[in-house]
Amino acid sequence: MQEINVSLDEMYPIICEQLQCGGKVRFKPNGTSMLPTLRQGIDEVELAKPYGKLKKYDIAFYRRKNGQFVLHRILGRKSDGSYIIRGDHQFEYEYGICDDDIIAVCCGIYRNGKYLSAKSLPFYLWAILGPLYFRTRFRLSKLRKKLRG
Repeated sequence: MQEINVSLDEMYPIICEQLQCGGKVRFKPNGTSMLPTLRQGIDEVELAKPYGKLKKYDIAFYRRKNGQFVLHRILGRKSDGSYIIRGDHQFEYEYGICDDDIIAVCCGIYRNGKYLSAKSLPFYLWAILGPLYFRTRFRLSKLRKKLRG
C-alpha cells in the first residue's frame, strides 16, 4: 500500500464525514508529545466518534482554538466540565478543552503491525505506566547531570 502524506486541514472534512457515518479513521500521528505511547511516523492510531463524556486516560483528538489538531490524553475534568489534558511526553497541562472541541477518541493503536484496543488491560496499564516511566527517566537524567557537574 502506498503512503500519501496529506495535511489534517485537507483531510478534516473527510474525517468528520467518516466519523459521522459511524466509521473509523486511522493515521500515523506526527510529533513526540505522546511518546512513548505513540511513536511518530511508526505507530498508527485508530479514531472513532466519541459517545458521551470522555473518561480519564482516554486519548482525545481535538482542535485547539488556534486551529491546531492535537492528540493528547484526558487526565481529568474541571468543575465547569472542561477537560484536563496532557501529552504523555509533556509536563504542561492544558485546560479549557470542551466536548465541542473533541473530534474523536482513540479506540486503539497499531504497533508493529498488531492492533491494541484502547479497552484492553495492556493499553490501560501503558496509559498509567508509560508516562510514569518517562518522568522517572527524565528526573534520573537531570540528577545524573547534577552529580557530574
